Amino acid sequence: MNITHFRKLIRKYGSLGLLGAAAYILARSGMTTLQKKYFSFLFLLFVMLLIACGFFLPKRTWLHRNRSPFSQNTLQETPVTIAFNVANLGQLANGKASDAASLNDAARVVGTAYVADGVRAFFWREGAMQPLCDDGSQAFSVNTQNEVVGVYGRSGKRKEAFLWRAGTLRGLGTLGGATSSAFGINAKSQVVGESCASGDQGTRAFLWQNGKMDNLGVLPGGHSSVARAINASGMVVGWSSNDQRDGTYAVIHAIFWTRKQGMQDIGTLGGTLSYAYGINDRGDIVGQAAMKTSRGESAPAFLWRAGKMQALEAF
Repeated sequence: MNITHFRKLIRKYGSLGLLGAAAYILARSGMTTLQKKYFSFLFLLFVMLLIACGFFLPKRTWLHRNRSPFSQNTLQETPVTIAFNVANLGQLANGKASDAASLNDAARVVGTAYVADGVRAFFWREGAMQPLCDDGSQAFSVNTQNEVVGVYGRSGKRKEAFLWRAGTLRGLGTLGGATSSAFGINAKSQVVGESCASGDQGTRAFLWQNGKMDNLGVLPGGHSSVARAINASGMVVGWSSNDQRDGTYAVIHAIFWTRKQGMQDIGTLGGTLSYAYGINDRGDIVGQAAMKTSRGESAPAFLWRAGKMQALEAF
């Protein structure tokens, strides 16, 4: 324990100690010798317990560690000190630029490298960047098993969602239309994305697992939908759009999907547009939504938790 911690203990327990000492003096005045001995022993034990609590209890209690920054539905800004290093991941041979899209807990990174003749999906680990497939590919997500999803297909050919696993690339097919793209994957190798349906009349969010691609549908009256992320429980988020219009803009609402409830609209911040981009294992959803303010239209980031969407523009 350093001197700063010791001073905090004095400030915290000093007044309590003084009160205890005063009570001790007053209580001893009318006692017999035997009573004084017992009372002195109990008082000494009490002081030792106070010191032990100050030395050995953690500086932060369970309550402080788990206190929600969203107490009473109001976003509280908490000062945070973050230390980090920025690393240059480089680029592929004959490359012009690169764009990292996702990483896992082992710091494996995937994304898109821009080369002289197009774009290529890449997988980066331990200082080395490798292409995953031919020109025309992009990687969007990687899970804890180093499985990668994205889209591939040369210019002029069909773009198709892919799953890359242990050096082998697999096309995931479509929902009957011409193209598909995969945007998210969880630890169970469940893949989500979008695909053109039969007749190519709009896109549909999909969930792919065990070799089968399922159509997740659209919101009532909807025309298209996209799935962008999936958590460990299989909850999917994205957005769905319909043919209604507000001025020159289509109506697009963020959604989440579960196998039990189907597709659910999580609403907006008062505007006509919202997009959900990510979900954690607790079911918290993040994205972007339009809202009207005294300064006009804005589109802040949002956090959706327990049925309530809250703007993060305060940050």
